[in-house]
Amino acid sequence: MFMSKLFFFISVLFHAPLFAQELQQKKQISTMEFAGKYQYGTNAKKEEVGKIYIYAESDSAILFYLELSARPPSDHIGELYGRLVIKNGAGLFISSMEGAEESCKFSIKFKKDKLIIETLEG
Repeated sequence: MFMSKLFFFISVLFHAPLFAQELQQKKQISTMEFAGKYQYGTNAKKEEVGKIYIYAESDSAILFYLELSARPPSDHIGELYGRLVIKNGAGLFISSMEGAEESCKFSIKFKKDKLIIETLEG
């Protein structure tokens, strides 16, 4: 009985620093506060809907995957993924596709539990 308690105590002592180090590493990524799923709209047949998934890549960057759907009669859908540098809770995305006349530009701002995406001209 004494040996099993001793083994448990030593095991806890050995693993506790590893667990604490793992938690500390996760806390070090400051963009983690923005990570998650954001969405608007619930019925693509009646309204525009969209989802964006945010993944914290580093202290200054996020990865995203965006899905959009416009309501009828246009029924346009789109998806986009990319990387954004975040500074003071905001970032700018600019992408030009080969052969396209216009580029895709938008700004992104995190405010409390909201995400604001604004399309930019160009």
